[in-house]
Amino acid sequence: MEAKEPPEYLLLEQAAEQYHIDPELLRRAVDAGVVEAGKAGNNIIVAAADVVLVAAQVCTAENDELVSLNEAARRLGISSKTVFLWHKYGWLPALATGSRNAKLISWSRAQAFGKLHRQQTQYGSRLIPRDKDLLRLGLI
Repeated sequence: MEAKEPPEYLLLEQAAEQYHIDPELLRRAVDAGVVEAGKAGNNIIVAAADVVLVAAQVCTAENDELVSLNEAARRLGISSKTVFLWHKYGWLPALATGSRNAKLISWSRAQAFGKLHRQQTQYGSRLIPRDKDLLRLGLI
């Protein structure tokens, strides 16, 4: 039997800064049970793996490139069906409409989901578990 690595924890403020998340949103996610957290003295510590899931759902970049769902799938090297599902779940909202009514999404957010997809997806599993889906829980 293989020993599992213990989860990595960060100070809430440090995690918010490192992953470019509003600290108040991160606190609400902790309160809602989306992010595993604990106390270290007077500080709140949060599970890094859960913070990554939150960051993927809210990331945006200045001057972000808009790409179509198909273009995002092509660049990420994944099925367009997968990217369309992410859009359907609300994780990749359409920010504009391109030629032939193509839905345009944030490339930086698509990259964040692509990274999560490569790291943890197993066939048939949800990329963002329902209990950690900020949109579904009404946190964003």
